[in-house]
Amino acid sequence: MKAALTVRVSSEVKALIENLAKAEGRSTGQYVERLLTKHSREAALP
Repeated sequence: MKAALTVRVSSEVKALIENLAKAEGRSTGQYVERLLTKHSREAALP
């Protein structure tokens, strides 16, 4: 099940995330999802 999430960030952070996602061949949403999933695993969150 997918859910939407809206977050406000500075234009610099937005551009950084977009560029990193593009470099990995991912959409911005896919990139952010991967970051959050990785972080939750490292923090031992469910």
